Amino acid sequence: FGVDQVLQVEMVLPNGEHVKFGPTKWEVVQGYDVPKTTSVSGVCRANKLEMDEDKWEWADCSDNINFDDLWFAVRGGGGGTWGVVLSLHLQLHDYLPLERTRIKPYPSSVYGNLDKTHRKTLDKAYQKFEILFLLDPESVNVTE
Repeated sequence: FGVDQVLQVEMVLPNGEHVKFGPTKWEVVQGYDVPKTTSVSGVCRANKLEMDEDKWEWADCSDNINFDDLWFAVRGGGGGTWGVVLSLHLQLHDYLPLERTRIKPYPSSVYGNLDKTHRKTLDKAYQKFEILFLLDPESVNVTE
């Protein structure tokens, strides 16, 4: 079901329908890091009286259910009135180990020749630059 982090939602709607749905089409939109979901489709549980989950059958819905609206609702636009979410299937990513790096702001030959007061001043200035660079790069004239 796609590139979104949420691949499928299973829920019961206020009308009693038990549905599964997820994104099926996407488009690349300028300004977004990931493709935008443009179409959502789903299925309804056909044998509503069956209690054994292993025997549930899923088919096209007989009622006219707008899965695009449901998708918007469960993604934060519904106010909690669209039904009860039973499960979410998420796209997980491989665990990447933490990589530590150290940026050397000045050559050790220069740094080693400074007295303690100058080193402290230089360290503070560099720390301030590093924080601004990471949190607000435009403030130190770094742009795309």
